[in-house]
Amino acid sequence: MSRDGRQVTLNELLAHCEATARRYRHAADFLSGKDGEAVLRRFAVERDSLTQRLRYQVRQLSGLPDTVDAECDTFQILDERLMARLAARGAAAVLRSRIDDEQRIMALANAVLAEGLLPESIRHILEATREDVRRVIDLLVQESDRAALRN
Repeated sequence: MSRDGRQVTLNELLAHCEATARRYRHAADFLSGKDGEAVLRRFAVERDSLTQRLRYQVRQLSGLPDTVDAECDTFQILDERLMARLAARGAAAVLRSRIDDEQRIMALANAVLAEGLLPESIRHILEATREDVRRVIDLLVQESDRAALRN
């Protein structure tokens, strides 16, 4: 089956959201008992929810959801843990590292929306995702700043 550009980009967004949720959980585990842990766990749940909604919509478009490259994801998690351990302000560094994932979600959501000709249900999810990403980035910056001040 041949997939069009919107299906490819939507699958990429789905895979990235799934990986992002997993990285939020790993980051929260790393910060266990420290500043930022609770917010990272909450964002993991939110990204899991987005992943499920996107997976359903991808299936509705007759595409099969892609899977995350677990090896690449594992290397990124290990790299982040090493960087955080070396950073003077570990919690702030871990929190800030999640901003890149959120910016990628925004870019992918924008790319799918730019493809056009989307069902209303997908467009609604993507527009809500863009608003949510803005909120999450703002909260990550706030939590990171708080964590940096406490150290």
